[in-house]
Amino acid sequence: MFFHSWPAIGRAAVSAALFFVFVVAVVRFVGQQARITSWPSLETDLENAGALWVDEQVVVDGNMVSSRKPDDIPAFKEAMVALFSAAMHHAAHSE
Repeated sequence: MFFHSWPAIGRAAVSAALFFVFVVAVVRFVGQQARITSWPSLETDLENAGALWVDEQVVVDGNMVSSRKPDDIPAFKEAMVALFSAAMHHAAHSE
């Protein structure tokens, strides 16, 4: 159910290269500015791709969660668990 519902439940990215490709795809697909964070050296590239870059440990924008670096993984995991829990709760109560 989780993988089948991936677009509705959430997206996560930690790896810098994968993250950049992912953000460009989100901005192009959704057509709106995504608020994200990343390793600071990616700020200009992500802004050029259309993202709104912020320097925060974890950023949740809709159903997208991003973090800056490996030190942020504990906060990233908490945000992902909260996002997935909320989505699963909503899905269970909407059927």
